[in-house]
Amino acid sequence: MYLVVLLLLSFGLPAAPLKLTGLSQSYGLYETIVETEERTWSTIFDFTSSIMDFRLGYRDRLPIHDLSLQVDFPFIRPDGSLSPAFVLYMHGSFGKLDAFLYDGVLAYAYRWQLVRRGYELDFSFALGLQESLTFLPFLDEPLQTSSPYYGATLSLATPQGLKLCVLLATNTLFEYSAQAMRPIIQADAIWPLSDSFSIGCYAALRFSDQPPESVIFLSREVSVYALWTNR
Repeated sequence: MYLVVLLLLSFGLPAAPLKLTGLSQSYGLYETIVETEERTWSTIFDFTSSIMDFRLGYRDRLPIHDLSLQVDFPFIRPDGSLSPAFVLYMHGSFGKLDAFLYDGVLAYAYRWQLVRRGYELDFSFALGLQESLTFLPFLDEPLQTSSPYYGATLSLATPQGLKLCVLLATNTLFEYSAQAMRPIIQADAIWPLSDSFSIGCYAALRFSDQPPESVIFLSREVSVYALWTNR
């Protein structure tokens, strides 16, 4: 799967120039079942071109650092609208116990949109395959896992500009779940201050792969962020 990702990127990136369309900066609190509440921050860049959408992110929650890449290759319909797409995720996490975690997703996504009286309802769903490799210094070979990937997003934009979004997925920009039955759920609220600047907040829960009677959630995160968009 990683070879497919590299081939698509090698052909796609030089084909069309990328335009910076968004930049977000977030600050929040992160907690797991083995770690106390810690501060975290992240920076995300959004780019677009005639053939793809490109997202690059970095998250810092010391001592762990996350680097992520997400690329969407949409299909263009005869009427010029964009709906289905190939989705690629690549994520690396490092900085704790000399361990390195790499995970990736290759999926097919579809999007439905409904506009009524100024309200915009947007639903997208993706299915695919995800893989992870965990490198530990005391192991000769990395630990590898493969599992189905799915992701569903439902968002509502109001005429006043408020946008509400709910996400359920086994892989997000910075989080990864090795089991399909233990996804990540996230809720966002975004409020525009101007045509270019918005503020928002989100809360995320990652279900644990431990038995339900012991632990339900593996991690929790709450953050606020500022978003700049280049229209």
